[in-house]
Amino acid sequence: MGENNSGDRMEITDREVEELRNRIVLLEGELAIRDGLEVLAGGIAHDFNNLLTVILNNISLMKLEAPEGSGTMIGLEEMEKATLKARDLAWKLLNIAGNGSSSPGEEAAFGVGELDLNHLKGSGRILLVDDEEDVRTSTGAALSRLGYTVVLAESGSKAIEIFCQSADEGRPFDVVILDLTVHGGKGAKETVSSLKRTEPGVKAVVSSGYANDAVITKFAEFGFSGRLAKPYTMEDLGRVVKAVLDESPGNS
Repeated sequence: MGENNSGDRMEITDREVEELRNRIVLLEGELAIRDGLEVLAGGIAHDFNNLLTVILNNISLMKLEAPEGSGTMIGLEEMEKATLKARDLAWKLLNIAGNGSSSPGEEAAFGVGELDLNHLKGSGRILLVDDEEDVRTSTGAALSRLGYTVVLAESGSKAIEIFCQSADEGRPFDVVILDLTVHGGKGAKETVSSLKRTEPGVKAVVSSGYANDAVITKFAEFGFSGRLAKPYTMEDLGRVVKAVLDESPGNS
């Protein structure tokens, strides 16, 4: 900026205006790149947490069959340790994406060692909704080993159909576990609202790899009885479902 001859006011030259425009364009480009990286990191972390959930579920199921102290058990425990390190990497990606994640201290401790499910076993009918087939099948298998009867659904619309039909047949579900985001369909938030119109007292658990999403952190405000932050182990799964069935506090 230059001062005019009288010194009473400042004038902006055409060159200075052009420089300002260039700075704005540069800043906009930097912001777009940053936003793009955040979206990319968040998407990768979300998919990563789904994969880790499948791996942890299968490791838990295999540990139930392996003799304590055997080479197979030792190998499975090493795999579990490595998977939990990968979970920490996913949390870092979520922090980069601005979605954040609960710190390890806020979540249930992940134990590596002998798997004792006796205190986590229960009974009842559970409707599990997730658009990822591997997550559905592995989590369904884990719930079955915990003693529950499990019905799987790949979308919110399908879940509503199954839920209503089971209610009409006198076979209501005791708990519904809903994935927060479903590609091209109703996610947990929309689905639970529909389910509550059919059965106001439905006990629903929201599940997601985005641990700091408002629906996860304030699940009760959105009509849920509990939450499952991905990746979760069979112990987490059993603990949350049992707490919801018992209507106990601290089911996070």
